[in-house]
Amino acid sequence: MSSYPKGAYVMAHSLQASAMNGLIGTVIGHDAERCRVQVLIEDFAARAIKPANLINMSTSDELDDDGE
Repeated sequence: MSSYPKGAYVMAHSLQASAMNGLIGTVIGHDAERCRVQVLIEDFAARAIKPANLINMSTSDELDDDGE
């Protein structure tokens, strides 16, 4: 899940909750046990999303050296 570091901007896609598809959120953590990325999307509660349903929208310049 390292391709989605904490603080990265991600876009959700191909979700059953179609209202969130195409929305940008911020990675706030990881759930290694469930293999999910915790994402905060505005107007929604934090969601645990499969990495396959995320596109990393951040550039390395947007993140600090420690990934935050």
